[in-house]
Amino acid sequence: MPLLFAAGARVVSMACPFFPRSAMNRLSIVLASALLSAPALAAPPANAPEVNALLLSRGALPYTDEEGRQFSPEATGLTDGRVDGQDTWWEPHKDGASISVMYRLAEPHDLTRAEVVNSDNERDYPGISTRRLRLEWGAGPTGPWKPLAEVTLPKGRKPVPVSFPRTPNVRYLRVVVLENHGNTEWWSLAELSVFGTPSKPRAVRFDGAWKATYGEMVLRQDGQRVTGCYGMAADEEGRAGNSTVEGIVEDGVFYGTWVERYEEGNAPARGTFAFALTSEGELSGVWGSDAEGKDRTSRWDGVPRQGKPSITCSKPESSIARELSAGRAVLRGILFDTGLD
Repeated sequence: MPLLFAAGARVVSMACPFFPRSAMNRLSIVLASALLSAPALAAPPANAPEVNALLLSRGALPYTDEEGRQFSPEATGLTDGRVDGQDTWWEPHKDGASISVMYRLAEPHDLTRAEVVNSDNERDYPGISTRRLRLEWGAGPTGPWKPLAEVTLPKGRKPVPVSFPRTPNVRYLRVVVLENHGNTEWWSLAELSVFGTPSKPRAVRFDGAWKATYGEMVLRQDGQRVTGCYGMAADEEGRAGNSTVEGIVEDGVFYGTWVERYEEGNAPARGTFAFALTSEGELSGVWGSDAEGKDRTSRWDGVPRQGKPSITCSKPESSIARELSAGRAVLRGILFDTGLD
């Protein structure tokens, strides 16, 4: 949901669970004041803070096979950053003595620790919680796999810290559930976080044209601020590029809001997203709709598009002015109300 501001920047309400707290604070300050001259976040500093490298919103992708070819939508709940509902857990059917899922991180990280939250489904399915879990890392999607840590977990949702020696330059992780607490039909684990810092400094910019999941996307980055549009090739009414994205870059991730505008008289659809830039220079993203609650696990990926863009984005100032003329405007996750209504 957008942040609501009245005329004169009086804060009415604030709520947007998808953004990191630091990103939301910076978004409010940067955009409300319109001071957009800060330099781009080109590379993490030497003392870069730890991040959860396994988050979907940081570009990590789960796969069900060791070849890294079959994306696993079922496993997205394990690393979505949420534990507040069954749809946010990893709960596969128990077909063998163990089960595993492989993750490719957006870029190599030096890993330092992990944290596990067990299942909250014991009441309905006794013994479903994970009892023994092993983390492994490999140089590629097929391994060879080396042990990172093995942990025995109690029942309950209390976060369990997992320690291991600092392990540098990790791009691929495998999560192996070895044993549950006795349920013969299902495995279950609520959330897994693996922390570390990017292994190498690198430039991260989102400028340019992208061939993406929902049509072509054109982005422009100015300091930390990113604006753009997306859509298919222009139709008879010229609506291509009328759907917009805007937000900020925080720790190398583009967090923002999307708006899809339809025919005259229909309310636009809105939501939030996060794009990470992989080592291959591709977009690895997730999104969700405000109308559908907190879920932000739908995929939104992209690769650089060669040649001249086929869609044209209107200038952000033009669209803002158009909406303000009607009395209010949604601006990069902030709703400014002119008080005319």
